[in-house]
Amino acid sequence: GAVITLDAVGMLLFFGECPREFIVGAIGQKEANWTLAVKSKLKYPNDFLIELTEEYQKEEMTEPLIRKIEQKIKDREAELSMEFTPAAVAATASAPVSYLCMWVQAMIKWFYVNKEVQPLRAQLNQAEAELSVVLAALSETRAKLKAVEDNVAALQRHYDKAVAEQTALEKEVELTSQKLSRAERRINGLKDEKLRWK
Repeated sequence: GAVITLDAVGMLLFFGECPREFIVGAIGQKEANWTLAVKSKLKYPNDFLIELTEEYQKEEMTEPLIRKIEQKIKDREAELSMEFTPAAVAATASAPVSYLCMWVQAMIKWFYVNKEVQPLRAQLNQAEAELSVVLAALSETRAKLKAVEDNVAALQRHYDKAVAEQTALEKEVELTSQKLSRAERRINGLKDEKLRWK
């Protein structure tokens, strides 16, 4: 259980590209020793844990890599007559190795979920881009509307001022007419007085 788990972890960690120093075997029969590659990482367990949990670039996993890992797991399961599950690995190895088994299963599952989600993300990005264009157009239209409303408000103020001036002038004309009418009566009254005094 430990070998199959460490092989899968190594393939995931190095994205299927085993470092040269971990390729072993005779010329023509060289093979990647993923277990050795992972054990080299385990020399620094804290760094290894951080690499697995925080720094692992799971977006870089490819379908050929996942298929290769799944095939290797399937072959090893048949060879060892055991399932690649945390419980089965814990029974034949140790608890920490079973946790690595869980991580491998989680990464494989994440790959397939992400594969289904990617088109949805692309659609979301396209919808957000379209929304951005629409919002920009809406913002531009609102700015134009504001300019028109400001212009209408200015015209309304100008109109109100003109109406107020007209009303004031009409009142002034009325007052002036009244004054003229009174002045005319006085003048006529004074003419009559003038005639009486003569």
